[in-house]
Amino acid sequence: MRINFLIVLLISVPLVIHGQTNNEKKKAHFPRHYLSVNPLNIFLFQQIGITYEYKPGMMGYGITTGYIYPNKQAYSNYFIAGPTNYGSLGYYSGFFIVPHVNVFLIKPKNLKHSSLIYVSLKLVYKYMYIDSTTYSAWYNYGDGAFLYRKMIDKVNIYGGFIDFGYRYVLYHFFIDLNFGLGLMSVNHNMSIVGEGGYPDPLNNINPPRLEGLHQNHVTTNFTLNFGVAF
Repeated sequence: MRINFLIVLLISVPLVIHGQTNNEKKKAHFPRHYLSVNPLNIFLFQQIGITYEYKPGMMGYGITTGYIYPNKQAYSNYFIAGPTNYGSLGYYSGFFIVPHVNVFLIKPKNLKHSSLIYVSLKLVYKYMYIDSTTYSAWYNYGDGAFLYRKMIDKVNIYGGFIDFGYRYVLYHFFIDLNFGLGLMSVNHNMSIVGEGGYPDPLNNINPPRLEGLHQNHVTTNFTLNFGVAF
């Protein structure tokens, strides 16, 4: 009996150790969850948002969502909706949703730090709004001449981008940047109560005039995110 017990013990101990080693290997994996922010959007481009991505393997599935605040900057049109001379989107507020799928082209070689290259497909939706309590520049004629409007304007922006990206992961921190081309569709739905050119006073419009404008633009996208990975 004592001999049989020793034989069973000698066989069991290596199996237990091997099983523990396999469990430790399974627990040690490259980060699958990525949470980040874009400081350029927050401080310069009137978009306060957060990005989450789940990356179980060679694919990453994520979403960015947040608030659009009025920064009253002339350059905001381009970064919000692409090249357009219509509207002063820097005076608008709203929200945005950007789901994305990343296809990673290389596997991480080190669990502690690694460089990743990927191709990304992004879909974009933004809703922006301005009310009739103030007036803003509606059209830029050039040479400092503008058409101003006092209006309620509800703007729906749809678009999509194909980006090339690079991500560097160091322990539980990462930096991610990507750049690409896409198409933006901008749809204004306006109820105009006043209109005029500076320095002339605005002419009141009663009853309000309803007007729509729909534009499509080819534009670029650049994203720089900093975040944590776990």
